Amino acid sequence: MNDLTSNMVSHLFITAFMVIFSSIGLSDFKWSQQPDYLDTIKFDDDKNHTLSENGRVAMHELLKTKQFTSARIGYIAHHSKAFKNFATLLNEKNAEPAFKNLIKNGTAEAKAYGLVALKGLNPALYNEIYPNIVNSNYKVSFQGGCSITEKLSLSELNFNRIAIWLTNEAHEHNSKIN
Repeated sequence: MNDLTSNMVSHLFITAFMVIFSSIGLSDFKWSQQPDYLDTIKFDDDKNHTLSENGRVAMHELLKTKQFTSARIGYIAHHSKAFKNFATLLNEKNAEPAFKNLIKNGTAEAKAYGLVALKGLNPALYNEIYPNIVNSNYKVSFQGGCSITEKLSLSELNFNRIAIWLTNEAHEHNSKIN
């Protein structure tokens, strides 16, 4: 092989090598990924909800919660702060728009609480959203009973079962308070 041919072959090899490995590396950057479905949801009634003072505090706390819990946690099976906030918000007159706000603007854990509530408050909308959760990039820190799991993707959570547990427990919790 002459020098020109070997230079062209090596240049072509290096170019192919760079293209392959740069495309693999670039796929991990957030700007190269599609937005998560839960970040693109638009709700019609976003602006039209008023909450009680307790509801506003619960909303504020849930928007930034870092733990998605079952109704009772720990060795003494107490209600977590996040669960109490969930129950308070579920008891609000304008609960549905509040939980939609959690889905749109909250942490991954807040989105999970929003989805659980939406299952009972608006099953048709929940059924529209639920199939897209499978592709969600969100991961939640989940505590069920005494155990804390590593981060789980939203698709790994059994929302149908969790919704029944949490909403039933929330209604029971609220009936004791009221």
